[in-house]
Amino acid sequence: FDREMIRVKQVTGETDVQLSSLSKTVTDLSTRLGTSSLALLKSATTLRQAGLSATDTKDALKILAETQLTPNFEDLEKTTEGLIAIRSQFKNINGNTRGAKELSKDFDAINKSSAQFAFESGDIINAVIKAGGAFSSAGGNLQEFVATMGAIRSTTRETADTIATGIKTISARIQRPVTQQRLKIKYGI
Repeated sequence: FDREMIRVKQVTGETDVQLSSLSKTVTDLSTRLGTSSLALLKSATTLRQAGLSATDTKDALKILAETQLTPNFEDLEKTTEGLIAIRSQFKNINGNTRGAKELSKDFDAINKSSAQFAFESGDIINAVIKAGGAFSSAGGNLQEFVATMGAIRSTTRETADTIATGIKTISARIQRPVTQQRLKIKYGI
């Protein structure tokens, strides 16, 4: 625990006094939810390296700790990477970075979808990491992405990785000017 706190201190450049709030949050979540304090601190380090503020990091840690109570999420490290990907690739309705409430709803949706479509939540997170940016650039949101994954999975039984590759390819091709011109000519889209 102390070693990881030193790492967080090195990453953030904050003093022990400034990090005491983070330490308290980690201890509280670990005690209350039974999540490893070391794993939470490693996630905090990753979140801070990704540019999250101290407040956003604490909010994200709460969401991440709660995911460990569900059977569909795998390890905390993978889920942390997924949170960062969702936060950076999919903006909220106003075009801003997703906040804690939105991220919490996102992870609830991922959990429900994984149960409904026989996915592991980690599969959806890997798909977001792989294809979320392309899908978002094409105008899609996270809910549409997860729904698309589920619809394809339920009809084809393809792996999440294969589906993500397909979504990424299609999303990129739809954005090509020549493709848009052909769609407009042929279908009036």
